[in-house]
Amino acid sequence: YIGISEQGYERVPIPDHSNVGRWGFFPLYPMLVATIRVIFPFQTILVATITSIICSYAACLVAWPLLDKNMRAYVLYCAFLLSGPFSFHFTTFLSEPLFVLLTSCVFLALKRSSYLAAGVSSALLSATRLVGVFVVFATVIQMFREHRQQGGSTQSFPRWVLGRPDLLVAVLISPAGLFAYILFLYLTVGDGFAFLHVQRAFGRVA
Repeated sequence: YIGISEQGYERVPIPDHSNVGRWGFFPLYPMLVATIRVIFPFQTILVATITSIICSYAACLVAWPLLDKNMRAYVLYCAFLLSGPFSFHFTTFLSEPLFVLLTSCVFLALKRSSYLAAGVSSALLSATRLVGVFVVFATVIQMFREHRQQGGSTQSFPRWVLGRPDLLVAVLISPAGLFAYILFLYLTVGDGFAFLHVQRAFGRVA
């Protein structure tokens, strides 16, 4: 992540590294850190650490309304997030803090039926880690629940969605971050799925 933030992605594999490239690491978090470094020109790892801590505390703030202001659940959530056995992931240059924050934003937006906000958060999430693209299914499920609560039938659900431009836009933009990364890799590396194919260099088949 430090290399991506400071130098960007390679157009070819790194020499003497068994054809390894950094393409398996998604771009949003290193881009965020690089942007902050333009404003605050400190060491990359320092900026990244502070950013991770801020994202972690922001995730706790978002969790308060998400958990219906249940103090017991909220305290447990914050305790495990900030002082659990794996909390060191949330104080270094890893994508976990931003991923948890954006995931919380998606579910809070869905809880409030703010589908466009959920779509934007989902798009950012899919540019943070590959698994983020699957949150679109949570959006569709919440749409279906809302439709059923309004007395709609399963058969009328597609027509209901098509009649709501905000729902359509929310679903369509959810994977936008992933698609943008695929396009970037295709234009710069010549392989839009380099983030999958590079896994072979780490002993993983993709």
